[in-house]
Amino acid sequence: EREKIKDIVQATLDAAGIRHATVSITKNEVGTIASVETEESSALIGVRGETLLALNHIIKKIAEGAGIAENFSVDVGGYQKTRNDGLRAKALMYAERAKAFQSDVEMEPMISYERLIVHAALTEKEGIKTESKGEGRMRRVVIKYKQEGAV
Repeated sequence: EREKIKDIVQATLDAAGIRHATVSITKNEVGTIASVETEESSALIGVRGETLLALNHIIKKIAEGAGIAENFSVDVGGYQKTRNDGLRAKALMYAERAKAFQSDVEMEPMISYERLIVHAALTEKEGIKTESKGEGRMRRVVIKYKQEGAV
């Protein structure tokens, strides 16, 4: 399936008129990453990553239609990786805050993939549990302090 994902990403970029783009496939803790390197990165990322989100949506719909069930994401010029690293760091900082104040800490609303990154980052964090709360665009992660011995 990874080769199919690569082919779909490449074909989509070609159809969008993005030339001289290279696509490579890697794996991380939440799924497969199709990394795109091109001189036209800014056009594919857009303002605050909104174009990249749209590109991901379109490519995932094409992949669904082709019968690809694998969880994957498209990253352009390392933008998503940098953003995910920042989310992990923020989640760890908020977890420390939850422990220090022994209370729940709510993060800002985020898309499902970003919530998945936060949940994965804090899975092994002792004394902390996470859950998603809210609906639609307002859905966010709540980082909860878990007292020792509590279930």
